[in-house]
Amino acid sequence: MTDLLDHDTLRLSRGSVGGAVSVWGASLVGLDVGGHHLVEPVAGAARPPLAAGATLVPWPNRVEGAAWTNGGVVKRLEVSEPPTGHALHGLLSGVRWDVARQGAAAVSLTSRIRHAPGYPFDLDVEVAYSLTPAGVEVRCTTTNVAPSGRAPVAIGAHPYLRCGETPVEDLVVAIDAGAALALDGDGIPRGAFGTAGTPHDLRDGVVVRDAVPHACLTGLATRGGRARHVLADATGRRTVLWADEVFGYVQLYVTDLMPGRPAAIAIEPMTAPPDALRSGHGLRWIAAGESWTVRWGIEDEARAPAR
Repeated sequence: MTDLLDHDTLRLSRGSVGGAVSVWGASLVGLDVGGHHLVEPVAGAARPPLAAGATLVPWPNRVEGAAWTNGGVVKRLEVSEPPTGHALHGLLSGVRWDVARQGAAAVSLTSRIRHAPGYPFDLDVEVAYSLTPAGVEVRCTTTNVAPSGRAPVAIGAHPYLRCGETPVEDLVVAIDAGAALALDGDGIPRGAFGTAGTPHDLRDGVVVRDAVPHACLTGLATRGGRARHVLADATGRRTVLWADEVFGYVQLYVTDLMPGRPAAIAIEPMTAPPDALRSGHGLRWIAAGESWTVRWGIEDEARAPAR
């Protein structure tokens, strides 16, 4: 059975695959296959550091100035990134979710949004983690429970990937993206450009220490309805983050702020780009009573079925 560990972390197990999920932000805080880490193992922290593994809803990344316009009316969100004045990582990444169902190899967590400041909509959200023979599959379902009206929604996740014990800075990251957004110093898009011939071209792989530390990539290649983002070690072993093709954007974030690590890399699948509430790009408008489910996952490529 699933055990409740220190500080509200749930442990999952399926054969040689182990996982850990924090109720804070419905966050993936551990995943290993045969003792080979696929994400940064931060299980046991009081709250996941640097939004590690968090679910980002109803928007990923940032809203500039924590304000947007809906129907001609300015909506003011709470500022959650004080240095910039922006609203960061949606409304549920820092809250405690409820455990709805749990088993040895799977757990579902739920949360709700009810007319939050600057976001006057009613949503129920469920995130379900299920271990597979190669890693984990994640399903996020968002339901508009209001009696009428549509709600703008975008979804993301914030996992920090690993490929075993190799120092992250020595790994190779590969993302098959033909375009990137031009981010300003605060991470807000100010245009777009093709990645060919630029440091943002990760299609052939780049050593993490040489990668652009903060980027938003799009124009993602898909196969079988999925995009695949890879972190590999020198032996050719590969951690793969896959996502439904509705995740048309991926945020890359390389940081030296992860406790106990000289470097960490977040590869964040997103259904919309930064500042989506303001731009409207990538938003899904969910009708009253409608649900929207998206899927992503992480796997050890050597254990994954051929696709």
